[in-house]
Amino acid sequence: MSDFAHAVIIGGSSGIGLEIARLLAAAGTDILLVARNGDRLRDAAEAVRRCGTANVDIAVCDASDPDAVSALVETARRRGPIDLLVCSAGSAAAGYFDAMAPRSFSDSMANNYASALWPALAVARQMKMRGRGTIAVISSLAGERGLIGYTAYAPAKAALSRFAEALAHELKPHGVRICLAMPGDVETPLLAEEIKTRPPETTKITGGSKPISAAQAAREILAAARKGRRVVVPGRSSRWLYRINRAAPWLVAWAIDRLR
Repeated sequence: MSDFAHAVIIGGSSGIGLEIARLLAAAGTDILLVARNGDRLRDAAEAVRRCGTANVDIAVCDASDPDAVSALVETARRRGPIDLLVCSAGSAAAGYFDAMAPRSFSDSMANNYASALWPALAVARQMKMRGRGTIAVISSLAGERGLIGYTAYAPAKAALSRFAEALAHELKPHGVRICLAMPGDVETPLLAEEIKTRPPETTKITGGSKPISAAQAAREILAAARKGRRVVVPGRSSRWLYRINRAAPWLVAWAIDRLR
């Protein structure tokens, strides 16, 4: 029997969200997959159903829309209490600041921050009443350090990470756990698109470490969520980068500046 009986996965049609769904299905968790693209969502659900005997439902929803998310969570709750919320939706826009479309910045905040904010708000209320529950927030190492090419992406992920940290403190007395995941590069459709517009300096910064698979990231994130850990950085090389930036941010800034 799964330790999470009922899970809602925002951004569950691909990447880390999809791989977490596979793992949960194999453990017997009932799952609601949520994403904006209906066709990809249906394909993902079929793939997840092949991984176990759990019930797998889908919902097409824009998670950056608070009203749509509120209705979605209320519908999901009628099927049973939500034990796990995974906030894995996002987008990655890379490029030089003055060359990016103005909308890239607002879109990044909507897709990376608001798409976790509103589901967390809707689910946290229910979890507080029950006195238990887990919310896994998939952020990024980019939220720990502003990098060349990430003037849209890094601020959105920074906001998401600080939100998760604040929420962890606020909800702990109520028995609700927050797991903040900060992966580096992960082999996902999102990364494949982002690489196309990365400036060369960004590639130099990230090129020293090989992307980990979405399956590996999912395993590490789900294991951390089950153990009640507040922070997880999937991948050995990403963990080293995280530690170096925390211990010597001046050194990281010096190294980045020397790339130009």
